[in-house]
Amino acid sequence: MDHIPKPAHPVRERLKVPLLSLQNYDGYGDIMNYPESQDWTPRPYREWMRLFQNPPEHFQAFIQRWLYFGTLQTVLSCHVDVLRDFAVWVPGNEIPFLTTRRLMELLENARNFHGITQMAKGIDLIIFAVAKEFGNIKNHVYPPDPEQVLHLSHAIRQGQMSIALDSRISASMLILTELLPDALSYAYIDRTTQMSSREQYEGRMKLVQEIQGSKTGAALGDSFFWRILRETGWCPFEVSFMFARFNVCGLLFAYELARPGPSQTHNVIRIRSHQAGRRVCQPPDYQSLCTSYTCVHRVLEKNTYSTAHVKGCHGCHDVSADTGELCSILENETIPLILSIDENDISDKIHLVPWDGDSSYVAISHVWSDGLGNVRDNSLPHCQLKRLSTMVRNLVGKASNTVLLWLDTICVPQFQGAPSLEQKAAKRLAIKKMRRTYQDCKAALVLDSWLLSTSSGDIPNYEILMRVFSCAWNSRLWTYQEGALPPTVYFHFADKAHDLDALIKPFSSSLGMGMYCTLGGRLIRQYNNLRHFRKITESKANQLASVINAMNCRTTSVSTDEAICLGTLLELDLAKILDEKNPKNRMQAFWKQLKEIPGDVLQYSGPKLDTQGLGWAPQSLLLSRDHEAPETPDIPVILDSNWSSKSLTRTDNGLILESRATVINCGHCRLGRTFSVKDQDGFWSEYQIYYDHPLKTKGYYSEKNCYIVPHQFYGDGQVAVLFVDVYSSNNHERATSSADLGYLVVMKEESTEAKFVEKVGVAILRRLDDFRDQHDLSSLRKLCPFQYSFEAEQYVHDKYKGHLLFGFQDLEYRKWVIT
Repeated sequence: MDHIPKPAHPVRERLKVPLLSLQNYDGYGDIMNYPESQDWTPRPYREWMRLFQNPPEHFQAFIQRWLYFGTLQTVLSCHVDVLRDFAVWVPGNEIPFLTTRRLMELLENARNFHGITQMAKGIDLIIFAVAKEFGNIKNHVYPPDPEQVLHLSHAIRQGQMSIALDSRISASMLILTELLPDALSYAYIDRTTQMSSREQYEGRMKLVQEIQGSKTGAALGDSFFWRILRETGWCPFEVSFMFARFNVCGLLFAYELARPGPSQTHNVIRIRSHQAGRRVCQPPDYQSLCTSYTCVHRVLEKNTYSTAHVKGCHGCHDVSADTGELCSILENETIPLILSIDENDISDKIHLVPWDGDSSYVAISHVWSDGLGNVRDNSLPHCQLKRLSTMVRNLVGKASNTVLLWLDTICVPQFQGAPSLEQKAAKRLAIKKMRRTYQDCKAALVLDSWLLSTSSGDIPNYEILMRVFSCAWNSRLWTYQEGALPPTVYFHFADKAHDLDALIKPFSSSLGMGMYCTLGGRLIRQYNNLRHFRKITESKANQLASVINAMNCRTTSVSTDEAICLGTLLELDLAKILDEKNPKNRMQAFWKQLKEIPGDVLQYSGPKLDTQGLGWAPQSLLLSRDHEAPETPDIPVILDSNWSSKSLTRTDNGLILESRATVINCGHCRLGRTFSVKDQDGFWSEYQIYYDHPLKTKGYYSEKNCYIVPHQFYGDGQVAVLFVDVYSSNNHERATSSADLGYLVVMKEESTEAKFVEKVGVAILRRLDDFRDQHDLSSLRKLCPFQYSFEAEQYVHDKYKGHLLFGFQDLEYRKWVIT
C-alpha cells in the first residue's frame, strides 16, 4: 500500500499484503471469461461454494492475478510486469509482498483509460467476491441451485457468499475499487476541454457513476478495517465518523497514527466476572459503553463535570466575570468580550469589554468534554485564561495583534441554582447573538485536546488536514457553526496555530493524481462541507442542504440544543424556538419556519415528527442510535455535496413533490426489503428498500429483515415509488446512472390536484437486463410467464424475496404531497 501517503511519525507498520501470484495476467478480451483460459472451468455451484469457504493458496493466487492485476491491466491498456513493478522481497519471508510504489505513476501515464468497460466488470467482480466479508452487499434475487453448473464469474456474482481470501488481499482489492474510479474522474476533470466531444466525456463519466454506484468501500460491521482500528484502541464512535468521511486509504492512514486520548479506554461490551467458578453477569451499565454513535468520554454530565487546569498546573485560583456586568452588556444589545491578560497577571477578576462594532476579537471554539467549560458559573482557572491570552496574542496572519477574545464559558451566563428572570433573559440574548458572535469575529481559534498534544512542526500539510478533520471537535453539533461562520479559522496544535483556509489553498492547487485518489479528494470535500457554508447565499434550502450533509456525523450531549443551533445557522427567528414550553418540540418550531426544503431531507431514515404536515421531518439530523451514519452505498451521488435533488415547497399539508412514479397495487400482500416488479411493457426491475425507522411501530423491523403490510398499517394496499431527479450543483444538469433513486410511499388520499402519501423508505431501482441478470430473469420468467396482471390473487410468492409484483410505470410528472 505504498501509494498511500504516510504520517510523519507512524506508530505502526504499514499493512503488508502477500503477493501470492507471481505470474503476469495474460488475459485478452472479456475479463469475465479469463478463468476458463486458466482451467477454472464451469462446475456445480456447490463445488464453487466449497472452494469459496476454504480457498487453497493456488486459488487465492489466481483470484489475485485475475481480479487485482487483470482489472488494473484493463485500465492501463498495457502489459503489467508483476515481479518488476509490484513485488518486494523481505528477508526471512518465503513469498514477496505487494508494493504499489509505481501504481500512481502507471495510472498517470495511462490517462486515456481505454478499458473502462472491462474495468467496470472487474470492479463489479471484486465487490461480489470480497465485499460481503467487509460489509453489506445486496444478494441476488435468487441464489443458484447447488447443482447448477456455473462459470466462476457467474458463481461470484450470483452467489450468496464472498471468497474467504486473506483479509489483506481482500483489502487491497477494495482499495483498487475506490482508486480506479477516482483516478478516472481525476483524469477527465483535468482533461475535459481536451476531449473530442462532450458526449464522449459524459459517456465515460456515466460508467464511473455506475461503478461508484455499486461499490461498497469499507462498510461498517465486522469489517477488516473496523477491526484493525478497534484493536489499536480507537473509539467506535471515532471510527464510525471516519468511515463516513474518508475512503479506505484514509482509514489506513489513521491506523498508522497515534490515536486520540491514548490513556482512555473505549469499552463496547459488558464485562462478566467469575466468582468461585461461577460466572456472574454485572448489571448493565450502558452509559459506560462506547458505541458507533457516542463516546462515553464525550458525554457531558453536569453533576460530575469539572473544569480542567492546564497540564502542569497544580491548582491555581479561579478568575471570574461579574455576572451583573455580563448581563448588563448583553442587555445593551452588544457582545461581551474578554480582555486578554499578561503572563504576570495575578488578578482574580476577568475584565469584560463591550464590543463596539469595530474592535477585532478572536472567538474561542472548543469541545466542553476537553475541560474548558463550566456548568456552574462564569469562571476559569487562572492558568487557562493565561494560556488563552497567550494563544490569541501570538496568532499571526489575519488575526495578529488581537487582544480581545470571546469564550462561551465566560460570555454566556451560567448560573448555579434557579436563575432570576433577568438572568434568564440575559442568557437568551447571548444565545440569540451566537451567529453574530462568530460571524463578526476576526477569527475563530479551535482548541482540541488531540491537536494540542501534537506538534505540527515537521508534519506535512495533508497530515495536518487529516488530523483536523478526524478530531473530536469535528464531531460536535455547536462546533459546525463555529467553523463555518467566521471569516478565518485557526486550529491550534502544540506548537502553533494553522489558518485552515491558508492550508487548503496550496494543497488543492498542487493536488496530483496520487494525493487526490488517496487522501486529497476526501479532505477537500470535508473542507468544502465546513467552509463553503458562509458562501451559500441563494436560499435557506441550499444552506440547509449543506447543514444536513454536515450533521449526520455530529452529536451533542444536550439534544434540545439542536434546533437552537440549526436556527442560528439559518438565521431563523430563535424566539419561536426558545419560546416552546416543551424543549422537545423545538425541532417542530424549526421546521415550521422553512418554506423551501432541500429534497435530500427525504433520504433521512430515522424517527420523524408526529405532527400533521411534518410527518416527513426528522426529529434530529444528528448521529444517534436511530440515525447512524449513511450506509447506503448504492446512492453515493446523493451523499456527495456536489450533487443534490431539487428543493421542495413546504405547506401545512406536507411537502410538495412533482415526480415520475411506479404505482404498485399490493393488495393484501406484505412488502419486504427487496422485491421484483414487472411493468406494463413486460420489463422487470429489482427494488431494494431502506425502510424508515417508524417501521418499528408500523410494521416488522429487525436488523436482518423488515416489511410492511400496506393495507393493514396504512389502510390502502397501494404503494408507489416516486423517482428523484439528481442534479449537479456546478452546472445544474441531471445526473445519469443505471440505477434510479426513489422514495417508497403509501397512499393516504387523493384529490383532483394531488395524491397525499406517507413516505416509508428510500428505494433503489435497478432494471434487470439479459446480459448482467440472465439467471435472475430466467427464474422470474419461469415463475411469472404471463405478460400483464394487476389482480391481487395472481401475485406469485417465493421464499427468497417475499413476493413478486406488477406495477404501472407513469412517466408523467405529477404532484404528490408527502404528509
